[in-house]
Amino acid sequence: MKAILRILFLIILCGNVSAQKVTKFSLSNSNITQGLYRHIAIDNSTNYVWLCSNVGVSVWNGNAFQRFHTGNSSILSNFASCVFIAGNEKWIGTNIGISMYNGSTWTNFDTSVHTNLRNITSITKDLSGNVFVINGNDKVILKYNGTTWTTVSYTSTATSAWSGLNNVFHTNGQVYVYGSYSKDL
Repeated sequence: MKAILRILFLIILCGNVSAQKVTKFSLSNSNITQGLYRHIAIDNSTNYVWLCSNVGVSVWNGNAFQRFHTGNSSILSNFASCVFIAGNEKWIGTNIGISMYNGSTWTNFDTSVHTNLRNITSITKDLSGNVFVINGNDKVILKYNGTTWTTVSYTSTATSAWSGLNNVFHTNGQVYVYGSYSKDL
């Protein structure tokens, strides 16, 4: 059943991609910086493409790339692992915390705010405006209510078998988390 769902997902994905204009970028045909790109998000209000990498965050505006890094902005780290776009807010997860960019100002949250604000692998925001993030290395889920960061408790019958939390997302009024599970058979 899982194989059928994966194939169906790929067919739907390929069907959607074939209807889109695809542009291949390289170091020679664009001003994109060489780096290991990890995550992509599209700002639906501007159609700008946000790319996270180990050299900062690159933003494609349809004509050229702009790169935010520690040398030209207040982003916490050049090691950007994920980005979540909520209106004009761009929440960028890094190895040492989170940077939120509103188009003109950077707001940073790091371990001085909460000890587990590091190694961020995923970010989402719910309908109430709460931001949820995952520290994938330490298997920690954090919630930001606009004022305070707190650890979200979760239980599992096989906690020791969790090799990591990978992603958090929001849909239909619910926040979902998934991760890797490994157990010797």
